[in-house]
Amino acid sequence: MAFCNFCKLNKLKLINLKFKYVTSDINKTNLKPQSFICLNCNLIQKKISKRYLNGIAKIYKNYVGFEKYNQLDQTKFVGNQMNSRCNIIYKALFPKKNYNFKKKILDFGCSNGAMIKPLLENKNKFDIYGTDIKNHLNTEFVKNKNFKQFIPLKKIYDSGIKFDYIFLIHVFEHLIDLNEFLTNIAKILTKNGKIIIQIPNYSKNPYDLLIYDHAYHFDKYSLQNIFSFHSYKFKINENLIPGEFFIILSKSSKKTYKTFKNDYNSSLKKIDWLYNTFNRLKKMNSFSVIGSSVTSLIIVSNFYNKIYRVYDEDIQRQGKLFNGLKIRFLSDYQKEKLFFPFYGLKLQNLKSKFSSKYKNLKIMT
Repeated sequence: MAFCNFCKLNKLKLINLKFKYVTSDINKTNLKPQSFICLNCNLIQKKISKRYLNGIAKIYKNYVGFEKYNQLDQTKFVGNQMNSRCNIIYKALFPKKNYNFKKKILDFGCSNGAMIKPLLENKNKFDIYGTDIKNHLNTEFVKNKNFKQFIPLKKIYDSGIKFDYIFLIHVFEHLIDLNEFLTNIAKILTKNGKIIIQIPNYSKNPYDLLIYDHAYHFDKYSLQNIFSFHSYKFKINENLIPGEFFIILSKSSKKTYKTFKNDYNSSLKKIDWLYNTFNRLKKMNSFSVIGSSVTSLIIVSNFYNKIYRVYDEDIQRQGKLFNGLKIRFLSDYQKEKLFFPFYGLKLQNLKSKFSSKYKNLKIMT
């Protein structure tokens, strides 16, 4: 691989990650991609080879998502409040309960309909559409009078419909050709329409680098370069959900492309942190893990023989199996050492929260 997938310049540097990878639908995989960072646009990317694409095809063929936990969406803790990711996004965009204006809304990469659910629940007069490779939508959503149509992904740009809102909820990082997408999606967006993107922020969660089917890993600088190059107006919010970007794009008639530079060493620090964390865990005889998310699976997959238990406060997940281990509530805790698979401020906040709530925990520092 000689050229960046996005800016096409020959300024790539290999990122050497000698760990086991997982998939975004919380499954183990033996697949190992090559990763690079572009020293021009700051974009961390997988090598898009035939081998990588074949691996992606295998993952998507049997993609389950959160259905294995009987959930449409991932539960997120914001402050002391627990809510689904898509409900949090909906409330940020539409703070009132009901809206009477007619808007055409497309959920791009709709999967089972996690983002469609809050759009339908509030009895708004939205016209809701979905698109994806296959139709996995919840049948109850399809029956709703405000849900208009599922359009196969290969036909979406020829549908003749223009949308006021286009949602991509944890889809953008899976796209193979970002340039092609950002060019095409503008064709089905109304003049004053908005594209809503929710994606992982690897600079707040370095574990994201070990998710195989995330073709790209974004920080603020790489996002600014991408959207500026395609002349979109953009607002990037890092605070709506910890560890994620909430982005609003709209069309711009001005060509204002400029390069946003970041120090390559800041990316290296995240990778060094991963290596240091994994080296520390290698020295442990055994420990337990908090959470049953994809980041928890990265730890369990890499240190399976050292894992004593997996704990989660999400009631819907308790009692279910997580990589063969029963998910337990902390009332079952037996004073073993606990590892929190998080990073930075989120890690500190969760440690503080759990230390206050459960006085006898032996939290790894």
